[in-house]
Amino acid sequence: MSDTPDKGRELQQYREQMRQLHQSLDEKLARGDDPTAELRDKLQQVKTVIEASEYNQEVYNRTTDLLSEITSVAIAIIQNDKAKAYQQQAFKATQEVSKLSKALNKRHMQYARALQKQQQAQRAEKSNRRSAEKA
Repeated sequence: MSDTPDKGRELQQYREQMRQLHQSLDEKLARGDDPTAELRDKLQQVKTVIEASEYNQEVYNRTTDLLSEITSVAIAIIQNDKAKAYQQQAFKATQEVSKLSKALNKRHMQYARALQKQQQAQRAEKSNRRSAEKA
Protein backbone atom coordinates (compact mmCIF):
# COMPACT_ATOMS: atom_id res chain seq x y z
CA MET A 1 0.00 0.00 0.00
CA SER A 2 1.55 3.30 -1.04
CA ASP A 3 1.35 6.57 0.85
CA THR A 4 -0.88 9.23 -0.53
CA PRO A 5 0.49 12.77 -0.80
CA ASP A 6 -1.67 13.79 2.19
CA LYS A 7 -0.27 10.98 4.35
CA GLY A 8 3.26 11.91 3.34
CA ARG A 9 2.60 15.55 4.19
CA GLU A 10 1.08 14.58 7.56
CA LEU A 11 4.10 12.42 8.37
CA GLN A 12 6.45 15.25 7.41
CA GLN A 13 4.48 17.68 9.63
CA TYR A 14 4.57 15.20 12.52
CA ARG A 15 8.33 14.73 12.17
CA GLU A 16 8.84 18.50 12.10
CA GLN A 17 6.64 18.92 15.17
CA MET A 18 8.61 16.27 17.05
CA ARG A 19 11.92 17.85 15.95
CA GLN A 20 10.72 21.19 17.33
CA LEU A 21 9.59 19.57 20.58
CA HIS A 22 12.97 17.89 21.04
CA GLN A 23 14.77 21.15 20.25
CA SER A 24 12.59 23.06 22.74
CA LEU A 25 13.21 20.38 25.36
CA ASP A 26 16.98 20.57 24.83
CA GLU A 27 16.82 24.35 25.26
CA LYS A 28 14.83 24.05 28.49
CA LEU A 29 17.25 21.48 29.87
CA ALA A 30 20.23 23.67 28.92
CA ARG A 31 18.67 26.58 30.86
CA GLY A 32 17.94 24.30 33.81
CA ASP A 33 14.16 24.71 33.42
CA ASP A 34 11.77 21.98 34.52
CA PRO A 35 10.26 20.65 31.28
CA THR A 36 7.41 18.99 33.18
CA ALA A 37 6.10 22.33 34.48
CA GLU A 38 4.39 22.86 31.12
CA LEU A 39 2.82 19.41 31.40
CA ARG A 40 1.43 20.17 34.85
CA ASP A 41 0.01 23.51 33.67
CA LYS A 42 -1.71 21.95 30.65
CA LEU A 43 -3.06 19.03 32.70
CA GLN A 44 -4.58 21.56 35.10
CA GLN A 45 -6.16 23.41 32.15
CA VAL A 46 -7.78 20.17 30.97
CA LYS A 47 -9.10 19.40 34.47
CA THR A 48 -10.60 22.89 34.65
CA VAL A 49 -12.34 22.45 31.29
CA ILE A 50 -13.77 19.06 32.24
CA GLU A 51 -15.17 20.48 35.49
CA ALA A 52 -16.49 23.71 33.91
CA SER A 53 -20.21 24.16 33.41
CA GLU A 54 -19.85 25.62 29.91
CA TYR A 55 -19.18 22.92 27.36
CA ASN A 56 -19.60 22.53 23.60
CA GLN A 57 -17.99 20.90 20.58
CA GLU A 58 -15.37 23.63 20.24
CA VAL A 59 -14.30 23.17 23.87
CA TYR A 60 -14.03 19.42 23.25
CA ASN A 61 -11.89 19.95 20.15
CA ARG A 62 -9.54 22.40 21.89
CA THR A 63 -9.22 20.09 24.89
CA THR A 64 -8.40 17.02 22.80
CA ASP A 65 -5.75 19.11 21.02
CA LEU A 66 -4.34 20.06 24.41
CA LEU A 67 -4.25 16.40 25.48
CA SER A 68 -2.36 15.58 22.27
CA GLU A 69 0.15 18.33 23.00
CA ILE A 70 0.68 16.99 26.52
CA THR A 71 1.26 13.50 25.18
CA SER A 72 3.72 14.75 22.55
CA VAL A 73 5.73 16.73 25.10
CA ALA A 74 5.73 13.79 27.52
CA ILE A 75 6.96 11.44 24.80
CA ALA A 76 9.71 13.88 23.86
CA ILE A 77 10.83 13.95 27.51
CA ILE A 78 10.71 10.16 27.81
CA GLN A 79 12.78 9.76 24.63
CA ASN A 80 15.44 12.26 25.67
CA ASP A 81 18.37 10.73 27.55
CA LYS A 82 19.30 14.16 28.95
CA ALA A 83 15.89 14.37 30.68
CA LYS A 84 16.20 11.23 32.80
CA ALA A 85 15.36 13.19 35.95
CA TYR A 86 11.99 14.12 34.44
CA GLN A 87 11.04 10.90 32.68
CA GLN A 88 9.03 9.45 35.57
CA GLN A 89 6.97 12.63 35.81
CA ALA A 90 6.43 12.56 32.04
CA PHE A 91 5.30 8.94 32.23
CA LYS A 92 2.85 9.86 35.00
CA ALA A 93 1.57 12.68 32.80
CA THR A 94 0.78 10.18 30.05
CA GLN A 95 -1.18 8.12 32.57
CA GLU A 96 -3.04 11.24 33.67
CA VAL A 97 -3.81 12.04 30.01
CA SER A 98 -5.40 8.63 29.69
CA LYS A 99 -7.62 9.24 32.72
CA LEU A 100 -8.53 12.74 31.59
CA SER A 101 -9.32 11.51 28.07
CA LYS A 102 -11.80 9.06 29.52
CA ALA A 103 -13.37 11.78 31.67
CA LEU A 104 -13.50 14.16 28.69
CA ASN A 105 -15.13 11.54 26.49
CA LYS A 106 -17.69 10.82 29.22
CA ARG A 107 -18.42 14.55 29.44
CA HIS A 108 -18.72 14.73 25.67
CA MET A 109 -21.21 11.84 25.62
CA GLN A 110 -23.30 13.63 28.25
CA TYR A 111 -23.20 16.77 26.10
CA ALA A 112 -24.21 14.78 23.01
CA ARG A 113 -27.13 13.14 24.83
CA ALA A 114 -28.34 16.48 26.18
CA LEU A 115 -28.08 18.00 22.72
CA GLN A 116 -29.98 15.07 21.23
CA LYS A 117 -32.76 15.42 23.83
CA GLN A 118 -32.95 19.14 23.14
CA GLN A 119 -33.27 18.52 19.40
CA GLN A 120 -35.96 15.87 19.96
CA ALA A 121 -37.90 18.27 22.19
CA GLN A 122 -37.65 20.98 19.51
CA ARG A 123 -38.90 18.58 16.83
CA ALA A 124 -41.79 17.47 19.04
CA GLU A 125 -42.71 21.07 19.78
CA LYS A 126 -42.62 21.92 16.08
CA SER A 127 -44.77 18.90 15.28
CA ASN A 128 -47.25 19.84 18.00
CA ARG A 129 -47.51 23.37 16.60
CA ARG A 130 -48.19 22.05 13.11
CA SER A 131 -50.87 19.71 14.46
CA ALA A 132 -52.47 22.57 16.37
CA GLU A 133 -52.43 24.80 13.28
CA LYS A 134 -54.16 22.12 11.19
CA ALA A 135 -56.90 21.65 13.77
